[in-house]
Amino acid sequence: MLLNVRGRDVGSFVDEAKNAIASQAQLPAGYYVEWSGEYENQQRARSRLLIVVPIVLVIIFALLYITYHSALEAAHVLLAVPFALTGGVYLLWLLNYNFSVAVWVGFIALFGTAVQTAVVMVIYLNEAVERKRHKLGDLDRHR
Repeated sequence: MLLNVRGRDVGSFVDEAKNAIASQAQLPAGYYVEWSGEYENQQRARSRLLIVVPIVLVIIFALLYITYHSALEAAHVLLAVPFALTGGVYLLWLLNYNFSVAVWVGFIALFGTAVQTAVVMVIYLNEAVERKRHKLGDLDRHR
């Protein structure tokens, strides 16, 4: 059987269809229902993302730690990311978009942009604190 889904995400449709088939159809022994196509690709991509995303987060944290020589500064950068992702989720809800592989790719790009912006902000804040310390140090010496 071939189905096209419009106006909703494939995952929720397949979940609903699985429940309907399980409750209404009794398959003979040796028969089974398999979902393929876009749903199968989405499930494969989801399982890969569940492995890749934590690995990427650990690598990014390690690179930030190497950059700043501080786990606290690295954590500050990574803590900016959920706020950016929250904005993306609200926008999806507001525009009534469904989660898809393309949306997840967009979130990965947003993640990179949020990390890059946070890195620049931490560098700027560190430099501003150093300038202030240096200025206050010079004032203390002149008293």
